Amino acid sequence: MKSPPSKDSNKDGSVGALGTMGTHGNHGALSSQALPEAQEAKARHDAPELRVLSDGPPLIGDTGMSASAQPAPTVHLLMATYEGGDYLGEQLDSLAQQSYARWTLTVSDDGSQDDTLQIVDSFALKVTQAVRVIQGPRLGSTPNFVHLVNHVLWGDPEPSFSEFAALDTDLFGFVDQDDVWVPLKLSRAVAWHLHERDKDPRGLTAPLLYASAKQEVDAFLKPCRVPSERLARVGPRLGFGGALTQNVVSGNTMVMNAELIKIYQHIQANHAVWHDWTAYLVATGCGGLVHVDPEVSVLYRQHPRNVIGSQSGWGAQLRRLQQIPKGRYRGWLDANLAATEDINSYLTPASLSLRDHFKAIRSCGNPFRRIMLCRQSGLWRQSPLEQVAFMIGLGLGWV
Repeated sequence: MKSPPSKDSNKDGSVGALGTMGTHGNHGALSSQALPEAQEAKARHDAPELRVLSDGPPLIGDTGMSASAQPAPTVHLLMATYEGGDYLGEQLDSLAQQSYARWTLTVSDDGSQDDTLQIVDSFALKVTQAVRVIQGPRLGSTPNFVHLVNHVLWGDPEPSFSEFAALDTDLFGFVDQDDVWVPLKLSRAVAWHLHERDKDPRGLTAPLLYASAKQEVDAFLKPCRVPSERLARVGPRLGFGGALTQNVVSGNTMVMNAELIKIYQHIQANHAVWHDWTAYLVATGCGGLVHVDPEVSVLYRQHPRNVIGSQSGWGAQLRRLQQIPKGRYRGWLDANLAATEDINSYLTPASLSLRDHFKAIRSCGNPFRRIMLCRQSGLWRQSPLEQVAFMIGLGLGWV
């Protein structure tokens, strides 16, 4: 996703409340040609075939009732846009092609001067789902997504926004402007959430986060690499000890429950390093559950204007390591710790203990003791190389 200029290289900043620009909904059926046939066939061919895992929940359709006899939730989609006209149409069309059709779309636009808003308006006229556009904070991608989280509507909003009123049983998903979603993305996510609610009543009172593998593609949707192979084999190590130091869950694959969003709304906007990293912190730190589906749900488009781009391979690992001596990474950790302070009352005792232990390690005056304490702390990075670099950086005061 392209992002407008921000006040600093990290694209963070405070978000103010801004007015709504417009809403659409129930304007007619989606055109049968919403996704060009050639591109649809290519997207279906390039993405691995979606299948129900042997121990996973059954997929559900838009029947109004889930396979578990729970009322089917509405998924409120949150899309941040800026100058997205080149690829936005394909992403919107892939939303319309979802097998699970109970969704709304809120677009927060950061002042696009291209045809982004015209594309959204045209899309809203073609689909029966409710679509609204709000003004973004114009501070960059992450503040724009946080702005969307803070503008989720609860309770009884004015009648013109009633379709966007979120219930405690509803779900929420981040949407990048330049990807393409696989048709079963929402169906798999909703099925997992309902499956967890069936297993444990805490499914409505604990923050739950669904994510998935993604297929990296070029600007023309041609696969760039075979991403997420390692994820499919062994998966990332998930937990608060890792979330404090590194994000391993991609926002463009996330579908979250209402409890996660409500906790997220207590975090100050300038304490969010990346919107998805903050969601991962909330889920792992507040007694929730994170599930990473090994099935691909998103064609993750790589192009010169990506805000983040590919995080796979040695090149991405090297770029991450380079942030440590530059001081940028330390600033990210400062923000993460500040975010956990914002939600202190929601953290589990174990999370509070680990967070406070991390703060104590960082403030320890002896560099060798910082390294030794880190080894026994329960903090980790995903790869051995990054773990060693993390401990060395901690010893040198760069972390």
